[in-house]
Amino acid sequence: MFITGNASSRKAVFVEAAIDALSYQAINPNALVLSTTGSGKALLQSTARTLDEKGFKIIAGFDNDKEGELFAAQVAEVVPTAERQRPAHGKDWNQQLKEGKREQDAEKKPDSGKKRAKKRVRKVVH
Repeated sequence: MFITGNASSRKAVFVEAAIDALSYQAINPNALVLSTTGSGKALLQSTARTLDEKGFKIIAGFDNDKEGELFAAQVAEVVPTAERQRPAHGKDWNQQLKEGKREQDAEKKPDSGKKRAKKRVRKVVH
């Protein structure tokens, strides 16, 4: 299991891949993010249960696909109060991060790709 983020957070977010953990953490810097990285059902469930018992809010932030729903269901089996969070754009949190970056870059671009020539004004004094 790969873990990143704010260790003092009371929010534990489970995701599938390490890149998703890093991406989620970049979007939500105050979260503790755990990547299952092929850890298996037993480790996923025991970790979720332990963190829940320690007072963490458990979030199933798995991919927005069939496999992600399966992992979320496995978490819900042991922590029925777990929240399900899906990326709004794309299949996973890395795609969500990239989409957000593209939107930010688009907002920074000027209306035209061409640089505007500065008008030179000559002041004539008589």
